[in-house]
Amino acid sequence: EKGSLTQDEYRGEVAVHRYVFCPPGNGLDTHRTYEALQMGAVPVLLATNKALDALYAQHLPLLIVSELSQLSLSLLEAQYPRLLRAMEAMWRRPEGNPLTRAYWERHVRGVLERGGYDL
Repeated sequence: EKGSLTQDEYRGEVAVHRYVFCPPGNGLDTHRTYEALQMGAVPVLLATNKALDALYAQHLPLLIVSELSQLSLSLLEAQYPRLLRAMEAMWRRPEGNPLTRAYWERHVRGVLERGGYDL
């Protein structure tokens, strides 16, 4: 299709940007969030699900906004140092990397053992 990128071209574009907007997909979660993180970019998400947004914020370095009009250059510049530190820390977590299946399996088991979430 004219104007579309190959997967490698897309990843190359993501890798050279600080932020990547990750619009919601057809389900609760979107692969775009994880692709951005894998390429070293901070995902920007629209708030869509209170429980999922809280889970994301607890485990992943990302920026969640209620509406696109909240985004501004000053907001992105102000948040970037904190998010960059969180991104760097994510790769060094002693409990594992939240971009892996093993991390989430351990997390879910722990939640179940504690009796679930209290949101």
